[in-house]
Amino acid sequence: MPLVVSAISFLASFTTELASNSAIATIFLPISNEIALSLGQHPLLFLIPVTLSCSYAFMLPVGTPANALVSSHAGLRRADMALPGLLTKVLCLLVMLANLYLLGVPMFGLGEDVPEWAVQVAAAVTSQPAVLGSINSTTLVTSQAAVATTAAQTLET
Repeated sequence: MPLVVSAISFLASFTTELASNSAIATIFLPISNEIALSLGQHPLLFLIPVTLSCSYAFMLPVGTPANALVSSHAGLRRADMALPGLLTKVLCLLVMLANLYLLGVPMFGLGEDVPEWAVQVAAAVTSQPAVLGSINSTTLVTSQAAVATTAAQTLET
């Protein structure tokens, strides 16, 4: 399982160099959640590292506004930022994954089976078909209410 989590985290981290961090997180988090559930793993084991990996945009000026400001102010070329950014990115990913497995798994029980709340929320979300053209604020509120009701029922039991 560590290879799958590492691969998704590395992919998300390198993709975030080409688009905004929030856009990549919006794309990768639902995919990671589905992969975790299909493999019978705790979803947070996949979601936490992918979320953090989306913040590791160090290689290119387009990665973050701060990168663009520093690059333009210092007159740096892309090649000047690529190698130090790559080293920083790989170091951050390795430290994050090591901490996830050394501290996160035992501390938060991420190595256990899929929690009941994840199964119920996934069932609630997939049982409500939505056509993109027919989604409106009422549909979204109804979906959120169904998820909240399911979560509340889980907490009561």
